[in-house]
Amino acid sequence: MSKLESLPPQFCASPVDELKMGLDELANNPLYLMRYQQFVSPMVYGERQITWDEAYSRFRSLALAILNA
Repeated sequence: MSKLESLPPQFCASPVDELKMGLDELANNPLYLMRYQQFVSPMVYGERQITWDEAYSRFRSLALAILNA
C-alpha cells in the first residue's frame, strides 16, 4: 500500500485546491484563532507579540507562493 492510497480521493485528484481549502478553513474557523491564543502566544517571550492575523497572513502568503510555483 502506498502512502497516497490512504489520502482522500479529493486530495489525490486536486491536491493544490484541497490545500487552498485548508488555508481558508484556518482563516474562517475560530477554533484555530483560539488555539493560537491559548497555545502559541503564551510561548512568545520577546517584547513583540505576533497576532493571529499577522501570523496567518504571513503563513498564507508563503503557502500560496509555494502552491502556485
